[in-house]
Amino acid sequence: NNDWSLNIDLLLDAVHGTGVYSSEGEASGVIFANPNAPTSLALNRIQIQGLLEKYPKNKVLVLDEAYVDFASESAVPLLNTYKNLVIVRTFSKSLSFAGMRLGYLVASKDITSKILTVKNSFNHFPVDILAEHAGKKVCSEVAYYIGITKKITKTREWFRSLLCKKGWSILASQTNFLLCKKSGLNGKYVYEAIKKEGFLVRYFDSAGIEKYVRISIGTQKQMEKLAKFMLEL
Repeated sequence: NNDWSLNIDLLLDAVHGTGVYSSEGEASGVIFANPNAPTSLALNRIQIQGLLEKYPKNKVLVLDEAYVDFASESAVPLLNTYKNLVIVRTFSKSLSFAGMRLGYLVASKDITSKILTVKNSFNHFPVDILAEHAGKKVCSEVAYYIGITKKITKTREWFRSLLCKKGWSILASQTNFLLCKKSGLNGKYVYEAIKKEGFLVRYFDSAGIEKYVRISIGTQKQMEKLAKFMLEL
C-alpha cells in the first residue's frame, strides 16, 4: 500500500487465484515476513487473525517472524485456533546468532509431523551438533537477550525521534532497523556520505525505495555518532 503496509486483499487474491496478481492460478499458500523487510512494519495480531478468517483452511499461511522480538506482539497465540498457521523464527536477530544459521518452526502437530517426515529429503542446511548445543545454551539465557533487545528498541526510538524532529522521514519500526529518507536527498547519496564516515548501512536501488536507506541499530554510542552526522546532511 501507499503507506508501505501489506495489502491483505491482494494476499487473499493470490492464494485464491483471483485478481491482477494471480495470473498463474491459485497459490499453494502465502509466506511473508512479519515484521517485514525492508519496510520495518508489521501487521498486528488482529489483522493476521482477519486474514486467517478469510484464508483457505486447506492451505498454509507462513509468517516469518525473524524480527518479532523487536515488535509489540507475535502471532504465536493464534496457533491454537488456526491449525494452518505456520510461524518460522531465527536465532540470527534478537539472539545475536547469525553465524550459526539456526532457526525453528512453530505449528500444529499435524503440520510439524509432516515436515519431520520429509525434511531430510529437501533440507540442504541441517543443524549441526555445534549449532544445536550452542542454541540450547542461548535458550537458557533468555533474560540476557531480552535485556539486549530492550536496549536496541530504546535506542531505535530515541534515534528515530531525534531525526524526525530535524526533517527526516522514518517509518515506525517494529524491527532492529529503520527505513529513513530526507526530502531533497537521494538514498544513494546518503548511503555514500554515511559510508565515508565509517558507517555501513543498506541502500536498495529499487523503484519506490531509492530515496531510502536502511539503518540497523547499533549501540547507543554508535547511534549518537551517526545521528550527529546525519543531522548535518
